[in-house]
Amino acid sequence: MTPGMLKNLKISFVAVLLPVFLLLDGEISCIDGILLVGAFVVYVIWLLRSGRGAREIAERMRLSKQVVRLGITVFLLVIGITVCS
Repeated sequence: MTPGMLKNLKISFVAVLLPVFLLLDGEISCIDGILLVGAFVVYVIWLLRSGRGAREIAERMRLSKQVVRLGITVFLLVIGITVCS
């Protein structure tokens, strides 16, 4: 296992635990949601800045398109949940 993979594994572990800690009070509030979205944005920016090389740049571009699509999907999901509530 490379050091980069180990670092990603640690961050993924924190990403799994963060919602659990935010749920300890029994609900996810708007502030909790903002914290989760903010943590996701910081993680994506960190991923994009940590990669190096032409091959990784091409991969990042492909991933950034997927992130944009994912962001749009999440945004539409939030809008749908908000409208249905």
